[in-house]
Amino acid sequence: MSEVSCATVGELMTTPVIAVTVGHSVAAAWEAMRVRGIHHLVVLGEQGLAAVLDDRTLAVHWPAGGPEAPHSACVGDVVTRGVRSVRPDEPASAVARVMADGHCDAVPVVTAAGMLVGLVTATDLVTAIAHGAVPVAAGVGPESMASRD
Repeated sequence: MSEVSCATVGELMTTPVIAVTVGHSVAAAWEAMRVRGIHHLVVLGEQGLAAVLDDRTLAVHWPAGGPEAPHSACVGDVVTRGVRSVRPDEPASAVARVMADGHCDAVPVVTAAGMLVGLVTATDLVTAIAHGAVPVAAGVGPESMASRD
């Protein structure tokens, strides 16, 4: 039986990574996403990687209080700090596990030395599955889901 090759995290990740700091305003974070047409930003704190901010979280925590409020509210106030990361040489299944276990849809990619080198999103993972770069396990799919009803 031949072994199915699977893409590595490094082959799936998006680069360059767009990052903001915990001290950036939520308005600056929103503008960074809007201008680049992206949905996720990596958030850096004093100790390095702090969180991943997505557009849904930003929308939910958008401050009330007039046009200046988004410029005075900080990214650090709206993110939950602490984020799991993966290494570029890990298999795609590793990032899928982190997403499933952490209920998240974007995972930072770091080197062994902790340097941020990419970001894998759920869209990156689904695209890889659609193109056959990541195999889908037997018993997973529409046919097997129908039999569970």
